[in-house]
Amino acid sequence: MLWGKLQRKGLNSKVIKILQSLYSSGNIRIGNSDGISDPIYITKGVLQGEILSSILFSIFIANLEDFLLKKKYIRGVSINHLVEILLLAYADDIVILAESYIHMKRIIEALYEYCVINKLSVNTKKTKVIIFRKGGRRHKQEEKKFMFGDSSVEIVKEYVYLGVTFSQTGSYESHTKKIVSKAKAACSSTLALIHRIHANSWKVYDDLFGALVQSILLYGTEVYSLRHLDSVEKIQLGFFKKLMNLPQCTLSYAVRRELGLSQYSLLVFKQVIRWINKILRMEDDRYPKICFLRQLHLSRYKGAQDNVNYNWVVLVKKMFFEPIDRLDLWNETTPGEITLQEPELLEKYKEYLSDMDGKKVAQSSSLIMYNWLQAENKVQEYLKASIPLKILKVTCQYRLANSYYTRIIVDSRHYKISERRYCNYCSEVIDVGHLTVSCRELDYKRVGLKLPLLENGSLDIHTIFSLPIDVRWRRHMIVREQKRTHVFVCVFI
Repeated sequence: MLWGKLQRKGLNSKVIKILQSLYSSGNIRIGNSDGISDPIYITKGVLQGEILSSILFSIFIANLEDFLLKKKYIRGVSINHLVEILLLAYADDIVILAESYIHMKRIIEALYEYCVINKLSVNTKKTKVIIFRKGGRRHKQEEKKFMFGDSSVEIVKEYVYLGVTFSQTGSYESHTKKIVSKAKAACSSTLALIHRIHANSWKVYDDLFGALVQSILLYGTEVYSLRHLDSVEKIQLGFFKKLMNLPQCTLSYAVRRELGLSQYSLLVFKQVIRWINKILRMEDDRYPKICFLRQLHLSRYKGAQDNVNYNWVVLVKKMFFEPIDRLDLWNETTPGEITLQEPELLEKYKEYLSDMDGKKVAQSSSLIMYNWLQAENKVQEYLKASIPLKILKVTCQYRLANSYYTRIIVDSRHYKISERRYCNYCSEVIDVGHLTVSCRELDYKRVGLKLPLLENGSLDIHTIFSLPIDVRWRRHMIVREQKRTHVFVCVFI
C-alpha cells in the first residue's frame, strides 16, 4: 500500500524501486550470551532508526484528515469560527480534538475504519482520552466509555505528549512540577560533578548549570509554565545556594545581586519574544498563527485582561510588557505590524528586574553586611579569582549573612551565630557585624592579624578591598570561644 501511495503522490519510479529493494532486504538480529540469531526479516511497518521512516509514515497517513472530514457530522475544535482543528500529528503520535463526547465518538469510529482499510494497528494501551474543563463537579461525559473497535479507551486526568504534560484544567501545573523534579535531580548531579572535577572557575560553574539544568527548565517554558515561573526560579537559586553553602533562608534578591544572576523570567521573556516573532513570520494558514491572532483579538475585549489563566497573550502582556510600559506594541491596528525588538525589550526588562532587586536590598533590615559593602548588581570580583571554592563559599556566606540566621561552613564544620545570643567578651548581641567590626574586646585579634584598622580600632574595609585578590583571600580572622561554642570565620574580599 505504501508504494501505491508514493506513486500517486508523483514520486519517481526509480526511487520507489530503491525503497522496495531496501525494505525487501531489511532484517534484524538478536544477540545474547549464546551468540547472534539468524536474520529476522521485517515484513510490517517502517524500519526503526532509518532516516526515511518518519517521512514515509507521514506520507502514508497524509490522507487521514481528508478521510475523516468526508464523514458526516465530524468536526474539530473551532478557533475563530472559520478554522477548525481536527487533529495534530507528529510522526506516529496523533492527537484528535473534538468539542463534545458525540463528536469524539464519531471521530474514533472513523479512525478505526481508516486503520482497518490501511491495515494500521493502534496501541490502545497507550491511547487515552482527556476531557478538558475549567473545574467544578465531574461531568457525566467523563463516566461514559470510548471504544476503538473492541477495545476500550481509558479516560485520564493528564497525559504526556511530546514531553509536555497536559492536564484537565489546562493549567500545566503538573508539567511544571515534573520539569522542576527533573531539574532538581540534574542539580544534584551537576554539584557532584563540580566537586568531582575540582572545578576552580565561576564560569565553569555557570556553564555547567546552563548546559545540564537550564536546558531542562527552559523546555517549552515560554508557552506552558508562565504562570508557575516562581517554581522554576527557585531551582536556579537553590542550585547556587547549595554550591555556596548558603542557608535556604538567604534572601533571594541578595543572592542574585551578589552572584550576578538574572531572574529566570528574563530568559523566558527572550524565548517569548522569539516565539512571537516566529509566529508572525508564518503563513496565515499555520495553526500557531491562527491561534495567536485569535487570542490577540480576544485580549482586546473589555475585561479580557483578567483572563490570564486561559489567554496566553493576556498573560504575556501582563507579565512582561506592562512592567516596562510597552503595551503600545500590542495596540497596532494590524497584527502583522507588531514588531518586537528583542535587544531593546530585554534591556528594559533587565533594568526593571535589577531595580526591583536593588530596592529590596536597600530596604532590607536583615542584611547585616551587604548594604554596607554596597555591592553592584554583577558577578563580584572575588568570584572571578582563581581561588579555592571553599574560600569563595566562606566569603559569600559572610557577605550575605542576615540578622535572623548566620551559618558559616568551613571544611564541613558548621558555625552558627544567632542574634538571640550575647557576646562573652562585651555582653552585646552577637551578629556578624559585631564580631567583625563592633566588638572592642576583639581589637587585639584584628591587630594580631595585621589588618588595616581605623583610628577607632575597627576594620578599614576600603583599604582591605584595595589589596590584590591573591593577598586578600589569605587574610582571614577566626574568633573562637570554646565554652559557648560560637566560632566565626571572616574572609575579607
